[in-house]
Amino acid sequence: MPFYRRNHKNFSQRQALVINKEQIFDFIREVYPLHRTLNSEDTSRAYDIVRKYMPGTLEFKVLDFAPGENAWDWPVPPRFTVNKAQLSRKGGPVIVDFRNNPLHVVSYSQPFHGELSFDELDKHLHYSKRNPSAIPWVYRYYQKDWGFCLSLDQYNKMDRNARYVVDIDTQFDYSKPFQVAEAYFEINPAYDDFIVVSNICHPHQVNDSISGAACAIFIARWLVENGQKENLKKNIRFLFCPERIGSIVYLSRNPEKLKKIRSGVFTEFLGYTDTLNLQHSLFESSSIDRVAAIILGESPVEYSERSFEPWNDEGVFNCHGVRIPMIFLSRTTNKILENYHTSDDNPGNLDKPSLFESLEIVKDIVYAELRNCVPKHLIEAGPPFLSKRNLWIDWTQSDKGYAQNLLLEQLLCRIDGEKDIVKLYEEIKEIIPEMKYSDIFDVLAPLVRERLIELMPLPGAHS
Repeated sequence: MPFYRRNHKNFSQRQALVINKEQIFDFIREVYPLHRTLNSEDTSRAYDIVRKYMPGTLEFKVLDFAPGENAWDWPVPPRFTVNKAQLSRKGGPVIVDFRNNPLHVVSYSQPFHGELSFDELDKHLHYSKRNPSAIPWVYRYYQKDWGFCLSLDQYNKMDRNARYVVDIDTQFDYSKPFQVAEAYFEINPAYDDFIVVSNICHPHQVNDSISGAACAIFIARWLVENGQKENLKKNIRFLFCPERIGSIVYLSRNPEKLKKIRSGVFTEFLGYTDTLNLQHSLFESSSIDRVAAIILGESPVEYSERSFEPWNDEGVFNCHGVRIPMIFLSRTTNKILENYHTSDDNPGNLDKPSLFESLEIVKDIVYAELRNCVPKHLIEAGPPFLSKRNLWIDWTQSDKGYAQNLLLEQLLCRIDGEKDIVKLYEEIKEIIPEMKYSDIFDVLAPLVRERLIELMPLPGAHS
């Protein structure tokens, strides 16, 4: 798919995401300082904070998995604890200290104690040439190595002729569980599930990835408070987990849930000022891909699209053996490189208007996907007698009446018990270019009420 941008000025009014904006930042501020890794005490604390902000009416669980066991081809990671991590010049001051910023120690660093020359130490020091004043985030989840992270400014001030003392006291505990958290909003046990996935890892960083977790929390709140449960044709599941390995462990240990999941969305990088980007799933003809493109196309925001790239958790869900269409929504263009994986990815550099615009769009896409269904006629044959039910629209009275009648008649003729709402929209849009996606639901509502049309869930997941 070619990369392109659109900017649409005319669009139908969407329901506002009615939330206290500062609550988003309360959540972000509370989670941001924690040492959130694949498996740590602070990762567990982060799940408790997520629970506090999620709607209390949803079923919320923290799921435990035993480290050291296999999840498909991957090992479940152990609990990582940093008791102490300091680098100091021999006989001089401390240069970096984990207690000042968890980014100072390489995530999953092996323990090491010793005295080294600068040349011996140098290969274990990490800095960012791109952002010389920031501390980079470096991880060695599956390599047995150790190291420190510091700003390039700090690095350049180090005495090349001095000796340095390294004191890294870390533990890898296989007795403490690896955890993910999920919340579930069940509409009907017979329905398939839609899943919203967001990461809770990346210590001392915000856009990557807890901006996505904040988005999930407030979408959950909106759905519970405003989502018109009777209109939804899918259950919705929220998964909060460490990047990639969380989804791998969760899906590998929950085959019955995997079978029910029809589609999903992964979000992060939502608080940058860059253009909103839709990365399609591996299955661009899927419902979620088409719904996302429609909602973005009708919105006033500038956006871009790109084909599937398996970088994050969407790579797990789209992969072989899973094959669940999952899109990725973010604000990722060149500007992201300024503070990506550094200490500059902090609340002060998160753009509130961009974040809240992102929330609106993601909410609209999720809601539209939850509503997508297959309309089915309930009368035996022929067009329904609309006047008998006071549903006929006198198209001669106004231009609006003509447009409404045209949409109604087109919809009634094209409903065949197999086409979903998206397909019907795509067909009728060719005839009525000014039509909006929500217009179909406005027309369907009285037909459903009068028992002329029944809205059926899409055919079963993986069918």
